[in-house]
Order: sequence, then structure tokens, then C-alpha cells
Amino acid sequence: MRRQIEHAIETPQRLRKAQRHPTEIERTVGVFCDRELAYALRRRCQDPNCILMSVWTRRPRLATASFELTLDLRLKPPHERARIELRLCLCLREPDLRLSVVMQGDREALGASCRERIREDIRVFGARAGATEVSIDLG
Repeated sequence: MRRQIEHAIETPQRLRKAQRHPTEIERTVGVFCDRELAYALRRRCQDPNCILMSVWTRRPRLATASFELTLDLRLKPPHERARIELRLCLCLREPDLRLSVVMQGDREALGASCRERIREDIRVFGARAGATEVSIDLG
């Protein structure tokens, strides 16, 4: 891309195409994570026994052989001030695709049963993503 930017006057169409490609990949990764994991967590919010109130997907960060994505979890009262993040990292280390998930924030506000349900959803997500190794740290 650097070469194309330097020569943008000669090849403006190639430059625009090269700039669109990472954006399309980023959007696709974000949609996949939103549909496969955030949606499952949002369904948990409908359970009266679950303390989750809402789930928000942040924009993914892409690298050559990996991506990172953060989900913001909001809780029902009286824990609405608690901020919890699920940080996902999916990276390719031939021949394995590794998924690593770490929960940050007020983990205890979720409770053990809710964390276990989230862990189940992450395992399903990992399988759908094709991860051969899954590491989950929810506390």
C-alpha cells in the first residue's frame, strides 16, 4: 500500500481498492463476532436469572495473522455501574488457530453461574470460528 500511495497519481483505482480491502475484512470479522458471540450473549440478557443487560461489540483490530476484538458487557441494576470487557484474540500460528479470551473489570459482579454460561458461549464461538485451541480466563 505504501508503494501505491507514493504512486497514487498513476494508479488511483488500485489505491482505492487496496484501501477498501482491509476495511472489508474488518467489517466481516466484526459482523461474524457480533452474530456468533455477541448475539448469544444478548440472548442471555433475556434470561431473568442472568445479570447481563446489554452487549456491545467494538471495532476489531486487525493484524497480518490475527485480530483482537472487545465486547463491552453492561449489567442490570444494582450493578449497572460495573464495567466488564471480554477481550478476544484469534490468531493463526500454523497449523493452529488459537482463541484467547480474557475478562477484565468487575468479574465478581457477574456471579459464577453467569460466567459459566458466558464460557459455554465462548466455546461454541471458538468451534464456529475453527479455533483448534481455546484459552478462556473469566476469573
